[in-house]
Amino acid sequence: MRAKTMQNETNPIEVVLMEDKLYSKPPLRVRILLHVILIALIFSVSTRGDRPTELLLTPLQVPDQLQRFLDISIIGTVSPSRVPSGDNATYSFAVSNNGPDIARNVIFVQDLPGATGLVSAVPSSGICHRGDGHPIESASPTHETTIGNSLYCNVGDLASGGTVSIAVVVRTSVFGDAGETEPMQVKSEARVASTEIDSNEANNSVLLTFDLLPSPDSPPIVRFVQPQADQIFVAASNGTTEIPIEINASDSDGTISEIRVYEAGDFVGIAKPAGNNRFFFNMTTTKTGYHSLSATAEDSGGRTAGTGNLNILVNSAHTISIVKPTVQLVSPGSSVEIETRSSLVGGRIQKIELYNNGLLVGKMRAAGNTGNMHSHRFTLVDLPRGSHSFTAILTDLTGAITISQPLNFKVTVPPTISITSPQDSASFASGASIDITVQTGDADGYVQRLNFYASGRLIGSTPENIVKGSSTFRWISPDDGVYSIVVTATDDTDETVSSNKVNIRLGPAAPPAGDSFGLNMRCPKEH
Repeated sequence: MRAKTMQNETNPIEVVLMEDKLYSKPPLRVRILLHVILIALIFSVSTRGDRPTELLLTPLQVPDQLQRFLDISIIGTVSPSRVPSGDNATYSFAVSNNGPDIARNVIFVQDLPGATGLVSAVPSSGICHRGDGHPIESASPTHETTIGNSLYCNVGDLASGGTVSIAVVVRTSVFGDAGETEPMQVKSEARVASTEIDSNEANNSVLLTFDLLPSPDSPPIVRFVQPQADQIFVAASNGTTEIPIEINASDSDGTISEIRVYEAGDFVGIAKPAGNNRFFFNMTTTKTGYHSLSATAEDSGGRTAGTGNLNILVNSAHTISIVKPTVQLVSPGSSVEIETRSSLVGGRIQKIELYNNGLLVGKMRAAGNTGNMHSHRFTLVDLPRGSHSFTAILTDLTGAITISQPLNFKVTVPPTISITSPQDSASFASGASIDITVQTGDADGYVQRLNFYASGRLIGSTPENIVKGSSTFRWISPDDGVYSIVVTATDDTDETVSSNKVNIRLGPAAPPAGDSFGLNMRCPKEH
């Protein structure tokens, strides 16, 4: 352990450097003050007769020359108080030393709000730097930082009665639509501190607020025209595949300034305008597999909008497809054999892997080939209830991949449902309400929804909750006519089945035999 002492001629503070850390001894007059206090405590002890010794503490009068008073304060304003979206706001701060002694190593820190980016910071004394440590040399917008950062200013020593001003300019982000979005309140706190004790810490910080007004401009509208979602491209034989991209973008109150294209979040290029709101970009890739495309449009008012992600697939020239099973419903507990068939355009198969709902199930085993057609199989046991989506990925010896189309099926026992009332061919008087009663069941789950139909028209539904046993729906006063009643039941795996069909008739009661009124009756209209 090494120790090194240094003396400052103007302020004799002894500094000890131990293990690369800096330790400061208090100033000489502070050490004298501490000794005076200790001596006063010792001589304040007195004994009174046979009572235990009492420690009597009395206020000490410390000489003024031994006291050191610092009172650093900060005040500030922000202008304007209501800032249009995308415009600048200016913070004006005044850092002062209200105490009688010099304040050493004064530091200013401002937490910049997330809705702004730093443009400039200019102190009347000292130097400012960003959170990343880079100094800000002038009030130039070229020094703009990332949105939501911290600003630090080394003010230095501040004499008694001295004041340092700091001007901070921030650019607000663009948000909202005028008339549709309320103003956003933007808050920023600034603080000051010194390496010495401040006698009044209540005035060491200030909180400033302004209202950020929503943008008067409408954002652009942007979408992909080509490629289509999940479109499959075949990799080029030279290893570089071109993906032609067409984008449609428009702006109701301005023009489109730029369209930026991204792949997996990485910027790949700028689309070129071709008139009629159309923009084109040719993306090239040497990778096979899935690609996630997105684009952002910026209009003349600085507003931006994005397309969201569009997934495409670049397959090698090889082909692979899942040919078995051919069923769409599998009973729980059953074994299921997945079979694929693949063909190669040159090269050899390294492996074929099977995925279920995006998770690797395992490596498929070879099951023979006919010419260039290769078969692979994988046996699944005890698949859980629910929906399953299987894909197979072929990888050749060069690492190029080909992904099959998904094969979807469910593992479940479908629900059961039957209409128990009314009976088929039942008749009801005009204006009557019809109670439709069904009996439901599900061997491995539960029925979560019932839909009631009359001649193909939905007339009612149950809430999405567990339906057990018998359920009744009242059809209130339907029009006269002939109706075919069917009810569907959907279980917790979204498997839906239909009930038996029941025909009913509503209309006036039939007149007595021989009544001439019956000759003028019109047949009820079938619905």
